[in-house]
This record gives sequence, C-alpha cells and structure tokens, in this order.
Amino acid sequence: ISVPVRNGTYVTPVLAPGAFRTIKVVVTVGAGAPAGSRIERAITTRSTSDPLRVDVVKFVVRRR
Repeated sequence: ISVPVRNGTYVTPVLAPGAFRTIKVVVTVGAGAPAGSRIERAITTRSTSDPLRVDVVKFVVRRR
C-alpha cells in the first residue's frame, strides 16, 4: 500500500464503529544516515462518511 499511502489515496474497507485496521510501517535507513539521527512522521486518517472524524498517528524512528 506504499504508493497509495504516500499519495494520500489509500482507503480502508468499510469499518464498523469501534473496528480497526492495522497498517504496518517499514522504514529503511539509508547507509549515509548518521548515528543518532531521527525522523518523525505522522499518518492522518479521515472518515469519508464523516469528514469531522480524523485520527493522527505519529511515529519516531532513531538510528542507533
């Protein structure tokens, strides 16, 4: 689902109230990334049936 997520066009199946969908995030660190460097990203989801319902999940990745 990488391209649709990147483009903001990924759509989950219809979910019942209280249901959830797991999305796996895989981060590939470039060989030139210095030790201790980090990135922060967020995934924002919005309901197509109720545009006022929005969820945001933030994740941080740090290279050791």
